[in-house]
Amino acid sequence: KKRKKKKKRKKKNKKRRSAKRFDLVLGEVDKDDDNHRSFSRGSGAVMALTSSSERVASRPYSAIKFGKRSHVEMAIFLPDGTGLVTGSSDGFVEIWDPANRYTTLRQDLKYQTDDEGVLLHETAVLALTVTADGTMLCSGSVDGTIKVWKIATGTCLRQMDRAHAGAISCVAFSPDGSRVLSASHDGTCREFGLRASRMLKEFRGHTSYVNTCAYALDNGRNSNSNNSSNNSSNGPNLLVVTGSADGTVRVWDGKTSEVRHVLRPSLALASTSSISTGSTATTAAAVETSTTPSAL
Repeated sequence: KKRKKKKKRKKKNKKRRSAKRFDLVLGEVDKDDDNHRSFSRGSGAVMALTSSSERVASRPYSAIKFGKRSHVEMAIFLPDGTGLVTGSSDGFVEIWDPANRYTTLRQDLKYQTDDEGVLLHETAVLALTVTADGTMLCSGSVDGTIKVWKIATGTCLRQMDRAHAGAISCVAFSPDGSRVLSASHDGTCREFGLRASRMLKEFRGHTSYVNTCAYALDNGRNSNSNNSSNNSSNGPNLLVVTGSADGTVRVWDGKTSEVRHVLRPSLALASTSSISTGSTATTAAAVETSTTPSAL
């Protein structure tokens, strides 16, 4: 009888394990039925309503094999779907062919078939980004170097040595592709002009690593009355958004480099007791608004 009970318990445990799937967004997922899935994050469990046609990926589409002394630090898709770009710990930047499930390099790019024209950094590549039209690629490495490449030819168009005192954690192109935004472990975010090949602005205020950065367009609704009239005549204002290991997200004015908002997501998570997809709204993130850096 004891053996039978143990076997039944093992079967139940196997069923429970097989019913769970890992999702990059949801985490550990339990398939309850066709319309509902429950997932857990942290200490609380949340119910998410999903469509019956949605499926959780259980098998990898493909796998790229690297050498024993190398591993991938960063990977992004080209916007037109013609390749997967990877940055490795050995400093190589490579573009993989979607026709072969990204298991081989694109052979139409001649610089990938010979050893002279490879896209290479002296240290590990941690950050990658591509322009919206897919013509230029920017890479950032551990030694603080930023390089801008022309994808079609592999030519290094710009190189900013010692762009930061620490490792480059994130890079982003401006909407028109004329500037590059970079975040670093030195606690700063900087903007570089590709025409002048020099630093244009520095966004300073975080107290730890800056892990991510991005451009955003402001429609002027959050600006004061004086600035709103200028924004309406000149179009939307360009903003810079940064996220740091200090637990804050900062929104900066792209022209003046001044802080507009400081968001503290950790406070919002602590004050949020439940999340619902129905009519009830979640609590908003705690926001501190300032017009000058001295108000931080």
